[in-house]
Amino acid sequence: MNIVEEVERRFLSSLKTTQEEISNEFPKVNARLTSFRGGSLTDNLSHVFAIECLLTTASANQTDNVALDILLEHIDTRPTIYSSITWGHPSGYTEAEAFPEVISVSDDALTELEARLPFLCDRLKAVLARGKPSNE
Repeated sequence: MNIVEEVERRFLSSLKTTQEEISNEFPKVNARLTSFRGGSLTDNLSHVFAIECLLTTASANQTDNVALDILLEHIDTRPTIYSSITWGHPSGYTEAEAFPEVISVSDDALTELEARLPFLCDRLKAVLARGKPSNE
């Protein structure tokens, strides 16, 4: 099984739907769906699928971005997966996680993420409605 293609097949449609809903519900948030590879110059080939949200009304000293991401690492050796909603700099605060830690990719892990993704998508919208990290 090609892990990246499998994650894309299982999750990209839900992420796209959520990104479109955010764009409609939060006109002052620039939401975009991203998918990119990383680690090509290292021993840790990775791939990230994310809904990246830029809060256009944030002040200069306020965190202005938050993302829901699905991170695949060690794709060509022992693939792992992790998914969270995390604020950017300067906060770095994690609002929610699909799993308490990085786990090995398996059909069970992907099925578990499928079950948890609706919660993460709803939580991302709640975070955007609040407009700032919940630890502030």
